[in-house]
Amino acid sequence: ILPRRDRDKAIGAYAFHVTSTTKGRSAEGLAAGVTTCPPSNVGSPERAELVSPAWLLGFDGATWDGTTMEWGYSTWNPAGLAIGDHVQIIVTKSGMLEVVVNNRSVALHTMNIPAGANLYALVDLVGAATGISLDTAPAPEALTRESAGMARDIPKASS
Repeated sequence: ILPRRDRDKAIGAYAFHVTSTTKGRSAEGLAAGVTTCPPSNVGSPERAELVSPAWLLGFDGATWDGTTMEWGYSTWNPAGLAIGDHVQIIVTKSGMLEVVVNNRSVALHTMNIPAGANLYALVDLVGAATGISLDTAPAPEALTRESAGMARDIPKASS
């Protein structure tokens, strides 16, 4: 789990609340992460991992690393997310991706996210999660001045 001193080195973060689910009806949940692909270039992919490149955590306890184009295992399976759960996605300077659910760190993975790249939020509503509401101001405990600036660049998601 990401120590507080390392979390302060975040280069980007965003947060959202789960607004609707079909909890218990699917073994997988949403996938959340980032991409360097601007929203105007994303189009309408069938799945988030088809956005190139993308770095994602979730699904049924999986990771997708858009640098290596490889699947991996995650300690986080979001199938159990409930309405009202608060999810934060944090990117560190060292290219790691952390997931914090209701102020509890649940996953931290090295994802080879390039330093200095423009990052955009990417969420795939697969499995149990059927709706989210993107926070316009992520929780201050997860952000630094750098990551708060990045959050302004993330387009608002429709719920």
